[in-house]
Amino acid sequence: MKESVSNGAVGRVKADSVELSFSAAREVKAEVVESKCSALGFVKTDTARVQASAVGAAIGSSTHLTNSYSTATGGAHVRVENSMIQWLIGGYVEANKVFSLAVIGGAVHGEVRTLLTARTAMVFGIALGLSGLAARFLRRLI
Repeated sequence: MKESVSNGAVGRVKADSVELSFSAAREVKAEVVESKCSALGFVKTDTARVQASAVGAAIGSSTHLTNSYSTATGGAHVRVENSMIQWLIGGYVEANKVFSLAVIGGAVHGEVRTLLTARTAMVFGIALGLSGLAARFLRRLI
C-alpha cells in the first residue's frame, strides 16, 4: 500500500511506502519514506529520503537527509548533506557540511562540525561534577 500526501497534514501514517510533499505528519511508519519540504514528527522506516524538511526523529536502516533539520537521526547507514542535526547516531555515517551537537558513530566520514567534541564533553562533565560538589558542600554549611 502506497500513501501519498501533498499540501496537507496527517496524524499517523502507516504504509509500505509514503511520499510527503509540502505536508506535515506527526508519525510515519513505513518501509520507504520520501519527504520533500515537509515537517515530520517521528519517522521509523527501513529507508528514509528527506529533502528540505524538518524532522523530530528519524530512525531507519538507511537514512538520507539533504538540506534538512533534525533533532535526532539514527540508523545503520546515515548519509547527511548540508543539514543541521542535534544528535546524529549511526553505524556508518557519511556527512557533508553537517552541523551537530554530538555525533556517535562506528565510522564517520566527511565534514562534520560538532559543538561537543570529546575534550569539550569531558571538561563539561568535570565542571558539572565540581559545581554539584560545591553546591552540596555549601548546603551543609548553611
